[in-house]
Amino acid sequence: MKTAPDEARRVKLGDRDIDYRLVRARRRTVGLQIGQDGLTVRAPLRLTVRELDQVLNEKSAWILAKLAEWARRAQQAPEAAWHDGATLLVEGRQLRLVLRRAARLRLRVESELLHLDLPRPEDAQAVERAVEQGLRRHAAEAFAPRLAQYAAILGLAPPRLIIYAPRTLWGSCNRSGVIRLHWRLIQLPPALADYIIAHEVAHLAQMNHSSRFWEVVARLYPDFRAARAAVRQFEPMLR
Repeated sequence: MKTAPDEARRVKLGDRDIDYRLVRARRRTVGLQIGQDGLTVRAPLRLTVRELDQVLNEKSAWILAKLAEWARRAQQAPEAAWHDGATLLVEGRQLRLVLRRAARLRLRVESELLHLDLPRPEDAQAVERAVEQGLRRHAAEAFAPRLAQYAAILGLAPPRLIIYAPRTLWGSCNRSGVIRLHWRLIQLPPALADYIIAHEVAHLAQMNHSSRFWEVVARLYPDFRAARAAVRQFEPMLR
């Protein structure tokens, strides 16, 4: 049986109409996820809309509180400044951006500086695109050997790595053994990025979140509970 495509829906919770994304899947329970893009609901294939609305109303207090929390975060989050001298978070450190006009894009870290060469340093949008492109390359170079190290602990070959930019996930692993990591992981302190990497590598052994999966995570990253909690403060960076 194939899963149904994602569906945009709306439910009335209290006096508010809440839009959400419905994902039908082979599962027994309803899963709720709230992030920068709002509410995502994962529901069993045969659950009726009336039953789903009932579940959402039972969880309405939690849903509304989390949506309000994300709204506050969005208001408080400082906008990035894409100009010479701006500060950017890279590997857990605030680095000062140094722009230089050049024919080819090049990004490098030196001490507390983030040097960026690009054709149009006066164009803020061009700078933003160049920073992301440069950090994507930096992430690929930094994460590939760390993936290989964790995979080797499990006796596995280095998995294929794809750097991407989903809206609500730091990373994912599919049944083909391909691991995808958000490029913004390179902005986190390396120890926290390593937790995400270890988490996804653990899925190569356990494609679930069972107790056995967490045993594998603990083998790769013993202090995973503290790291998992610490990573949450960076979730507003996801887009």
